[in-house]
Amino acid sequence: METKVINEIAVIRSKEIIIKDVQSAIDFVMSIKYETNCNNVIK
Repeated sequence: METKVINEIAVIRSKEIIIKDVQSAIDFVMSIKYETNCNNVIK
């Protein structure tokens, strides 16, 4: 049996502040999950 681990990472680059509070963080992560199906975010 062979197991492969494949990770997808969404990389977001922005000069403006994206995460201002808890709700904006949740909205941000859920948008990424919905649009890209990624579970990981790198700042």
